[in-house]
Amino acid sequence: MGVEVHVLYSGAKPWKDEYVRLSDSFRTPPEYNSLELTVKVVSMRYPADCPKECLPLELQRSKTLFGYQTLIQYVEEGMKCETANLGDSVSAAISRCIQENILSDFLGKYETEVKQMILGGRTQEEIMRVRLRCQREEGREEGHEEVFTSMLKDGIEPERAARIAKIPMDRAWELAEKQGCHA
Repeated sequence: MGVEVHVLYSGAKPWKDEYVRLSDSFRTPPEYNSLELTVKVVSMRYPADCPKECLPLELQRSKTLFGYQTLIQYVEEGMKCETANLGDSVSAAISRCIQENILSDFLGKYETEVKQMILGGRTQEEIMRVRLRCQREEGREEGHEEVFTSMLKDGIEPERAARIAKIPMDRAWELAEKQGCHA
């Protein structure tokens, strides 16, 4: 059995392709000796009255994906009102999901982060902080260094990354040196 790659599509425009090839995005076709990556696109947008049996198998089989799809659906329902704004719709959708026990543990813990991510108000640094907090809660002390290294790769200065990841500066310089970053 091979590896399957899926892309979750939650955009507003309808998406017709079920499978997308990476090479379709190239300006010129590869000359020789290349691998092709094909991903299955799974739409996350379905009407509220759509029976679960009509959803893609990925959504039927995964409680988490189904919950995410439901959250998106509730946000969209909230936006149908003329006076609706996205912030209120997201808050109402999260509350409704928690009441209906849909992703309730996750949403209960990370409600603020989910709101900000849906609203698009997250910076790379904030996302890294959330990732660090998740790793810390899982008891992964090495998470600090992983987050620091990831921030370096994203172009964040070592001093700033060290502050965010909460690692000592001397260790930060060691890690930065390993990554080829110099002050």
